[in-house]
Amino acid sequence: MIKNNSIQTETTRMKCLAYAPGMVFLLVASADNKIDQKELKRFATLMAHKDYAILASMLEQSGACVAHLLREILTDNLDPYKELQSACALLDVYLSTQAAQTYKLTLLRLARGIAKPSGRLTGFFNNKMTQEQRTSIAVVANLLGLHDKTGQQNVNREAVDVQKNGHANYSLTKDLPDTLFPALKTSDWATSTNADSLTRELYRNDGQSQANPVIAYAIDKPEIVDFISSDSVHESLSVEQIHDKAMQNLENRLLRQAEWKTLDFDSGEKNIGHIS
Repeated sequence: MIKNNSIQTETTRMKCLAYAPGMVFLLVASADNKIDQKELKRFATLMAHKDYAILASMLEQSGACVAHLLREILTDNLDPYKELQSACALLDVYLSTQAAQTYKLTLLRLARGIAKPSGRLTGFFNNKMTQEQRTSIAVVANLLGLHDKTGQQNVNREAVDVQKNGHANYSLTKDLPDTLFPALKTSDWATSTNADSLTRELYRNDGQSQANPVIAYAIDKPEIVDFISSDSVHESLSVEQIHDKAMQNLENRLLRQAEWKTLDFDSGEKNIGHIS
């Protein structure tokens, strides 16, 4: 990968585009002046997700993989600002306007995904982005040329447009459908294939563990079950509001078919404690 703005060959052009996600990772993950193993794992998980297939495909075409990309960006003296600007310039020259915009918006969405330690919202504590992370995402958007006179709202609207159908933007409780239900899932499910799904720890106590099962939130459709992603929920809507709505929907569905009771007891386990 060349380390300046002089793009000369097809190979270096492809590498510049393929390594753009790595530059985004560097800018966002280092916002707090350190990059830890959780952030590295998060990046690898996101790159394997189907929502970022266009980025993974470009990386594969360049002859590299995520592990190789991570090794190179963490050991080489790359300037993420210049590299991302070079990638943006290439997109504008060699791709159609629509394709270039889609690639840029996918990179911006990746930046937002990296800023979230996981897809979880645990107990009463939301995984809100820090101010440093918000600033780094704004920097990424600016380097990609996604800021214009209409401001950040326009970027958000375009980002929603490139998401697949079914990922609505939930800002209020009334936006949540009556077919939304809680779904019990393992911790492995939450941290691997469905890392972008909004979840909550089953046990809400001070002794939380990454091995704890989680509750995901699924929309029951005629032929499929679609899980709500953390990206589709506005920060004004808390996980507790979503949970309450899902539980109410479940209670309403079971009302005519079963007797609904609340379980309230002490588990006897130190790490679990009281369960309601």
